[in-house]
Amino acid sequence: MKTITVKQITNAINVSDNLARKYLRGANKPSYENMLILNKKLKIPFTAWIDIVSYLNVRQVRHKQIR
Repeated sequence: MKTITVKQITNAINVSDNLARKYLRGANKPSYENMLILNKKLKIPFTAWIDIVSYLNVRQVRHKQIR
């Protein structure tokens, strides 16, 4: 597994770095259309946006354990 970065989100859906950071902090959620794109390009499931911070933390912990 890999960490999802601001740059990956900005490249995938053409939003500002600031907005991508808000998505990753859980302060904002992408539109449905952008969720579709992020699911396809970055494999972020729709359910992850319910609590994206927890989703990303779990992914990072699992990644560290695999190494």
